[in-house]
Amino acid sequence: MRYTFATFVVNGFQRISIDNMKGNWLLSRNIFVVLAYRIFLVLFLFTLCRIGFYVFNLQMFPGVTFANLITILRGGLVFDLSAVVYLNLLVILLHSIPFDIRYNEVYQKIMKYIFFLMNGIAIAMNGMDFVYYRFVYKRATADVFDTFSNESNMGKLFFRFLFDYWPATLFTVFLWFLMVWLYRKVKPVKPVFSNKLTYYSINVLFIPVILTLVIGAARGGYKHSTRPITISNAARYVESPRDVAIVLNTPFSILRTYGKKKLERYDFFDEARLKELYDPHHKPVSSAPFRNDNVIVIILESFAREYIGGLNPDLDEGKY
Repeated sequence: MRYTFATFVVNGFQRISIDNMKGNWLLSRNIFVVLAYRIFLVLFLFTLCRIGFYVFNLQMFPGVTFANLITILRGGLVFDLSAVVYLNLLVILLHSIPFDIRYNEVYQKIMKYIFFLMNGIAIAMNGMDFVYYRFVYKRATADVFDTFSNESNMGKLFFRFLFDYWPATLFTVFLWFLMVWLYRKVKPVKPVFSNKLTYYSINVLFIPVILTLVIGAARGGYKHSTRPITISNAARYVESPRDVAIVLNTPFSILRTYGKKKLERYDFFDEARLKELYDPHHKPVSSAPFRNDNVIVIILESFAREYIGGLNPDLDEGKY
């Protein structure tokens, strides 16, 4: 009786497994389910980055209630999804082509390394902003490349940054390991179909579905009035403009500002002509009677946060 029952159970599970592969393959680990899993994995990591960004800079966002934070996290998903889609366009394409090469081991390894490279860099960008935000009070944008373009000791500055701000470095490394570990948890399984025509037809039909989802995610919605979301759209999810940085993510900010036209500098006068019209350098004449003027213009330079020791008590043991 035991042998008969055991055989029945084993055969039953085998039959269920075969049925799932043949008929209910949409609910098994087919390539599209795996693609969705990997996209949601990156969204999850971006959400952890957002929480980490908020915690690392908690003192800079006073007054954010738990309800505000939930709204910010919900709104942040819109910007995360847009950035994730742009970063993983090649990964999505490699998952979507309707050919069995997608299940090839070498093909899967290529997709894996592309996935790790693109999303690993994105996570590092978010980790960088944990600290960079404290100096510029905004998410890093494409102009960050111009800021450091003239630095001759970038290598030294980079490693100094890693050691000086080791909590942000450790958090970023932790997210990298988490990404690799969770990625390996789900692998695609090639379905077995008796009807090849049905199998390939379904794969081809998924292409416009995926394309529609990608366009909607990249744009931030499907409404006719919706233009591709920009940095300014983050304000709808916060009560104070100060908190906009929590809603955004750094890859999105850089992608949205990269290649944008910079402000042009216009020179209407040369120095000689300008001094003829107005010389800002006041030269008092001692022989003239004193006038009780009450307009004073004071210009301060190099007063950014990074130049003030009192605003950086954690650097150089408080002697910065």
